[in-house]
Amino acid sequence: MASKMTKRLEGKTIVVTGASSALEFARTSPKNLKLVLTARRLEFLKVLASEIQEEMGPGVQVLPVKLDVSKPDEVRGFVDSLPPEFKDIDILVNNAYVMTAEARGIDNKLISERVEVLLRGSQKRRAF
Repeated sequence: MASKMTKRLEGKTIVVTGASSALEFARTSPKNLKLVLTARRLEFLKVLASEIQEEMGPGVQVLPVKLDVSKPDEVRGFVDSLPPEFKDIDILVNNAYVMTAEARGIDNKLISERVEVLLRGSQKRRAF
């Protein structure tokens, strides 16, 4: 029996930024779901997409896309670069985040940069 969340997601297209870190909700996906997984590491996304496809079957379409949300030009061209069947986006999960060893030294400029990516993607974004 399908859960309420599963029913609400059925037929939706979801874009997930920073998808190379973790993506467990896809494993509870309904039929007819389209996932656009984005991150800077395309090779990892391809492996993740394959795992999701194997586990969920043909009811879930997965499209791995290299995207760095901290680069305004990449964000601006993102939706237009998608295949037509993935362009009608219903949900955006902004999971993109970068934390490096330098941040442990409490460098305020670096922390501000990371928070900016987390909260806004790119400062000049207008892609969605």
